[in-house]
Amino acid sequence: MPGGDETRQPSRPALPNPSVVVEGEVEEVTPQDEDMRKFYRFASKRLAEGKPEKIDDFESEHIPPLLLSTLKGALSAARSVDDVATIFKGAAAWRGYP
Repeated sequence: MPGGDETRQPSRPALPNPSVVVEGEVEEVTPQDEDMRKFYRFASKRLAEGKPEKIDDFESEHIPPLLLSTLKGALSAARSVDDVATIFKGAAAWRGYP
């Protein structure tokens, strides 16, 4: 680039956000949203510690069982914290879907 040497970092997937902005309005953070954030942090830490098998230990009374099982299944194939972020970003895209 002219006039400088910029070092670009690879873009990282957006993490689940505690407040989701939809069409300029902020929606209320639900207990499920909070548990999704907790699960994201839990899974990221377990993978970083080299203990991916511990991801199955996460429990939630606010994440629907089918969603929780689906996330755990997808996370079983995760090999990096970036993979975890991608999985949760995909789940966030379906937020509010019946």
